Amino acid sequence: MFRDRLAALSERLARWEIALAFVVACAVLVPGLASYILIDPWETHYAEVARRMLEDADWVHLRWQDEVFRSKPVLTFWLMAAGMRALGVGDGGGYSGEMTDGDLPVLAIRLPFALFAAGGLTAVFWMLRRLVSRRAAWLGLVAIAATPFFTLVGRQVRAMWVMTFHSACARMLRADAHRLGYTRQFTIYDSADQRRLIK
Repeated sequence: MFRDRLAALSERLARWEIALAFVVACAVLVPGLASYILIDPWETHYAEVARRMLEDADWVHLRWQDEVFRSKPVLTFWLMAAGMRALGVGDGGGYSGEMTDGDLPVLAIRLPFALFAAGGLTAVFWMLRRLVSRRAAWLGLVAIAATPFFTLVGRQVRAMWVMTFHSACARMLRADAHRLGYTRQFTIYDSADQRRLIK
């Protein structure tokens, strides 16, 4: 009887487990985001480019001061600009000094990246749960979330974070490819690679 109740409770929790994993990841990454200044020199630089995006109302052409800025993918700046707009920072572009005026700009700039890092942890949890077990998924989530390097990088504005996430996922797929019926020697091609291969 007790085991039946426990099994029923476990089944009900399994439906909400992904959401719970995301909440746990957010509980690790989000608190204290604005408790320290923008530490990476690029965080301030990128924040100014995103602020300028709001000021110019141009979400395609990036500008740093009065120069075109093309060195990083636009998604980084869209995320920061969306965070600023969502929290009411830099309304209409604000002003350059606003980025150093209090904790709210720091939170607005970092929050999208912390949420993406939490999403990455949740994806790792989901993959481990499907490929290994629920216990391994929770242990993996806790182990990665407790890693100082992950919490540092996951809470910073990083232009290459998305690429790092894809690299980690490719490694996990390669490690367990045999479970999906593939060999470990597979190659992942994006659409540009596919077109070059066909030519």
